[in-house]
Amino acid sequence: MGRSIRQNNKGSAILTVVVTMLFVMALGAALLFAAYTAYTIRITERADSENFYNASTAMDEIKAGIQTQVTQAIAEAYTNVITTYTSEHEADYNPQVDFNNQFIKVLASKTVTVSGSPVNMFTYSTSADGKSTVISGYNPIGIKALIDTQYQDSSKVNDATAGDGIVSENSVNGVLTSISLKSISLKFVDVKDYESDITTDITINMPDFFAGSSITSSINNSALIANNGLIQSEGGPISVDGDIFIGNGGA
Repeated sequence: MGRSIRQNNKGSAILTVVVTMLFVMALGAALLFAAYTAYTIRITERADSENFYNASTAMDEIKAGIQTQVTQAIAEAYTNVITTYTSEHEADYNPQVDFNNQFIKVLASKTVTVSGSPVNMFTYSTSADGKSTVISGYNPIGIKALIDTQYQDSSKVNDATAGDGIVSENSVNGVLTSISLKSISLKFVDVKDYESDITTDITINMPDFFAGSSITSSINNSALIANNGLIQSEGGPISVDGDIFIGNGGA
């Protein structure tokens, strides 16, 4: 009489379950890792963007600070030149050239406060007669001082604690038209060590000197100016070398 032999498959079934569970666990771990990586990338991108915006804000404050100094220099130079322009001066006097020289001279002397002490913004030289000033460089420490205190500690300008940046002059037919502060480099590093770098040139165009207008030009040539009239009480004829504006009472 024959025997029937039954095969025991219990071990293989358990093995299949274990392999399947391991596969599912590996797949779950991969999905979790992918989700975590995507999350960290988003966090990094957000922090990096915020750091760049802060660096851009710091650079904008540098530009605004320089613009403020330029505006102050324009006002002071205009006052100085208009005094010469309306008084006795040489026949070949060029008010635009004088204005450019005065503007550069005033701008070159600008200072900022660093640790309670004044620091020159620019490196410059003045001719022996004092009429011409040349700005040859800018001070990175002075440039950094233009940044608001909220961003100053995180900012480094030109990776330098001392030394000069380059300033170049641009001229047309020997007349200065602009100066350029070359390669102002701002590195911004926040407390989480995110870093952004911005490099730019800042060009300052020479303002046009303007004095007089179509309304005032005829008055500038007058020898005598009166309100309602001009009366000669005694004496003979009077000769006037120039024009007379009598006002409402006459011609």
